[in-house]
Amino acid sequence: MRVAESACTGVARALPELLAALEAHPLAVPKALAAVHAPEHRTEVAQALARKAEAGPLEDRFEAARALRELTGEHGPLLHALAEVLATDGGGVRDGVRAAAAAAADLGPAAVPLVPALRAALSAPGIERTNPRMDADIALAAALHRLTGDAAEAVAVLAGVLGTAEPRWRRWTLVRAAEAAARIGPDARDLVPVLEPLLADVELRAAAAVALHAVAPDVLGAVRAADLLLDAAEAGAAPAEAVEALVALGVAGLTVEQRARFAELAERDRRVIRSGLDGTVESADERLRARVRAAVRGG
Repeated sequence: MRVAESACTGVARALPELLAALEAHPLAVPKALAAVHAPEHRTEVAQALARKAEAGPLEDRFEAARALRELTGEHGPLLHALAEVLATDGGGVRDGVRAAAAAAADLGPAAVPLVPALRAALSAPGIERTNPRMDADIALAAALHRLTGDAAEAVAVLAGVLGTAEPRWRRWTLVRAAEAAARIGPDARDLVPVLEPLLADVELRAAAAVALHAVAPDVLGAVRAADLLLDAAEAGAAPAEAVEALVALGVAGLTVEQRARFAELAERDRRVIRSGLDGTVESADERLRARVRAAVRGG
């Protein structure tokens, strides 16, 4: 709490410089301005962000509108920006359609007027899609499900992604699709035939196991799901995700053998996390081991 308060105080002290820099750095500064929590500064900051959200390049307006909504809860400018991003296939915004879909889902019921635009932004049936295009479709499907409550449309989109014949080149895209399926839950049961083959790929096993258990627990029960997640963690394939999924399943519900395997992850000589940015692997591995130990104690 003290660290957060100190950071907010620092932002408040730098407020004049940040406001002066808003015009020159319209993509980075709004995020910092959204962190201003002092009531005496909010009106000034909100007015600056509102002005920026009304004029200029779409990417600048999008960032300002997002920051304004985070700061004040005002979503009108963001809805306008999102509609424009969706209508212009991204409008020059980085990861435009995907980012707009995620922002719409985050808005919740206030974004219901965007449902037709979200549908229109989906890829046309039968076209060949790049990974970024598939990522955008996954985000659109998730947003449509969140806003309408209807799983059928989202499931059809996710089936088209998960059924791709090239999992090796689409690992992270397939992981995102599996995660979206898991969030839908049993209403995505029709995805079982395209999720089951992903279990054969150790790099996709954790995400696929979580999704299968979520959409069809009678097809993949908790015990078998835990075995698959332990296999992935022990192989160093998405180990952090596998460990978090095991914790979510419940350490107390693991079999004696599974609990021993889980505990061993924290004590073995070989690293659990084996890859990452230079200088980060060791610390990430230690954090994961600490997470496992805490879960074992708590379970």
